[in-house]
Amino acid sequence: MYVCKPDPKALHPETLSSAIIPFLKNAMRDKERNIYEKIHAEVDRSVFEYVLSVTKENQSEAARVLGINRLTLRKKLKY
Repeated sequence: MYVCKPDPKALHPETLSSAIIPFLKNAMRDKERNIYEKIHAEVDRSVFEYVLSVTKENQSEAARVLGINRLTLRKKLKY
Protein backbone atom coordinates (compact mmCIF):
# COMPACT_ATOMS: atom_id res chain seq x y z
CA MET A 1 0.00 0.00 0.00
CA TYR A 2 1.23 3.49 -0.74
CA VAL A 3 1.19 6.45 1.58
CA CYS A 4 0.31 9.81 0.10
CA LYS A 5 0.69 12.88 2.28
CA PRO A 6 -1.29 16.03 1.47
CA ASP A 7 0.72 18.38 -0.69
CA PRO A 8 0.33 22.02 0.40
CA LYS A 9 1.38 23.06 -3.12
CA ALA A 10 -1.21 20.83 -4.80
CA LEU A 11 -3.42 22.43 -7.42
CA HIS A 12 -6.75 23.64 -6.21
CA PRO A 13 -9.60 24.05 -8.70
CA GLU A 14 -8.91 27.78 -8.90
CA THR A 15 -5.24 27.13 -9.64
CA LEU A 16 -6.09 24.51 -12.24
CA SER A 17 -8.38 27.01 -13.96
CA SER A 18 -5.67 29.64 -13.89
CA ALA A 19 -3.38 27.18 -15.68
CA ILE A 20 -5.93 26.15 -18.30
CA ILE A 21 -7.53 29.52 -19.14
CA PRO A 22 -4.39 31.06 -20.70
CA PHE A 23 -3.97 27.94 -22.85
CA LEU A 24 -7.62 28.23 -23.93
CA LYS A 25 -7.25 31.92 -24.76
CA ASN A 26 -4.18 31.28 -26.91
CA ALA A 27 -5.73 28.28 -28.63
CA MET A 28 -8.92 30.20 -29.42
CA ARG A 29 -6.97 33.24 -30.60
CA ASP A 30 -4.99 30.94 -32.92
CA LYS A 31 -8.25 29.28 -34.07
CA GLU A 32 -7.03 25.84 -33.03
CA ARG A 33 -9.34 22.84 -33.27
CA ASN A 34 -9.87 19.95 -30.86
CA ILE A 35 -8.92 22.07 -27.85
CA TYR A 36 -10.87 19.87 -25.43
CA GLU A 37 -9.13 16.75 -26.70
CA LYS A 38 -5.71 18.36 -26.29
CA ILE A 39 -6.42 19.50 -22.73
CA HIS A 40 -7.98 16.17 -21.79
CA ALA A 41 -4.97 14.24 -23.13
CA GLU A 42 -2.53 16.46 -21.21
CA VAL A 43 -4.47 16.17 -17.95
CA ASP A 44 -4.73 12.38 -18.36
CA ARG A 45 -1.00 12.12 -19.00
CA SER A 46 -0.14 14.17 -15.91
CA VAL A 47 -2.57 12.28 -13.66
CA PHE A 48 -1.43 8.86 -14.87
CA GLU A 49 2.27 9.72 -14.50
CA TYR A 50 1.76 10.99 -10.95
CA VAL A 51 -0.43 8.10 -9.75
CA LEU A 52 1.89 5.52 -11.32
CA SER A 53 4.90 7.12 -9.62
CA VAL A 54 3.13 7.05 -6.23
CA THR A 55 2.05 3.42 -6.71
CA LYS A 56 5.57 2.46 -7.84
CA GLU A 57 4.33 1.71 -11.39
CA ASN A 58 1.72 -0.78 -10.12
CA GLN A 59 -0.97 -0.43 -12.77
CA SER A 60 -3.56 -2.44 -10.83
CA GLU A 61 -3.16 -0.20 -7.79
CA ALA A 62 -3.12 2.94 -9.93
CA ALA A 63 -6.36 1.88 -11.60
CA ARG A 64 -7.95 1.31 -8.17
CA VAL A 65 -6.84 4.74 -6.98
CA LEU A 66 -8.24 6.36 -10.12
CA GLY A 67 -11.46 4.36 -10.00
CA ILE A 68 -11.02 2.93 -13.48
CA ASN A 69 -10.56 -0.57 -14.86
CA ARG A 70 -6.94 -1.73 -15.18
CA LEU A 71 -7.46 -2.50 -18.85
CA THR A 72 -8.82 1.01 -19.40
CA LEU A 73 -5.68 2.42 -17.78
CA ARG A 74 -3.46 0.24 -19.97
CA LYS A 75 -5.34 1.34 -23.08
CA LYS A 76 -4.99 5.02 -22.15
CA LEU A 77 -1.28 4.61 -21.42
CA LYS A 78 -0.71 3.45 -25.01
CA TYR A 79 -1.80 6.85 -26.35
